[in-house]
Amino acid sequence: ADWAWLPELLLDSIINKLIYPVDYVRFGSVCKHWLWVAMAQNTYKACCSKVPMLMIPARDGSTKSRSLYSVTQGKNTGVELPVPYNRRCCGSSHGWLAFAMDDLAIILYHPFSGKQINLPPLVKNFKPEDEDEYEPEYYVRKVALSADPLRNPDGYEAVAIYGGMNDLAFLKAGHK
Repeated sequence: ADWAWLPELLLDSIINKLIYPVDYVRFGSVCKHWLWVAMAQNTYKACCSKVPMLMIPARDGSTKSRSLYSVTQGKNTGVELPVPYNRRCCGSSHGWLAFAMDDLAIILYHPFSGKQINLPPLVKNFKPEDEDEYEPEYYVRKVALSADPLRNPDGYEAVAIYGGMNDLAFLKAGHK
């Protein structure tokens, strides 16, 4: 049997039986089809938007994945997220993780679908030597999204707090 293509009605009834928030995350991480079905469920969206989980280093020390730690259950969930960037995550919104690159470009990465969005650099012609104690991972303090780019590709905004003076950058989908 091809588990990835179980009927949506059956998948909906499975989702309705889930209790713990981490189970919703596990369900959505099975495959892209299950994630799509799960995201159509209001229960899934409400649960996963408020799941108190921490992203921690993987048990095996891998730089290509992270583990999820459930705050409510007080233990590692066993869910491994593929994270291709060995950097500090400077924000997470709507299931997306944000990473700052050396040129201050922001990469949004969705670990369950593998999708990636490259945002432009926060500062044009940025020169690290102009800043005291410049470290790109810490220069960008926080990134937040107004909506999920998978569900609303033309209607989301990204906001970043960065720099020594806590400057603010704002970008609408599709703008440069």
